[in-house]
Amino acid sequence: MPEFPGGEQALLHYLAEQTSVYASSHEQEYLRVRVIVEKDLMDKIRDKFLDRNPLGKNPFFRKAALEIIQKMPKWKPGLKDGKVVRSYYTIPIMFKLK
Repeated sequence: MPEFPGGEQALLHYLAEQTSVYASSHEQEYLRVRVIVEKDLMDKIRDKFLDRNPLGKNPFFRKAALEIIQKMPKWKPGLKDGKVVRSYYTIPIMFKLK
């Protein structure tokens, strides 16, 4: 599996920090963003597309989720049989009420 710099806990901390900027006092949203982490360490996450999710209908939060993904630092690519490979990863993003 590909890895966010610092691991899963660092990813969760990053997401909590970033989503707080978009927090709302009257609405919350849960989205999943499926991304492709390329083989080359110099590449950031390349393709971004929102999973079909019945809870992810608000366009404001959909746009915010993509902005958060675009600002992410470079990921460590996935490995298969000791070789670096292109990998898919689904990132859960929760926008909570203030």
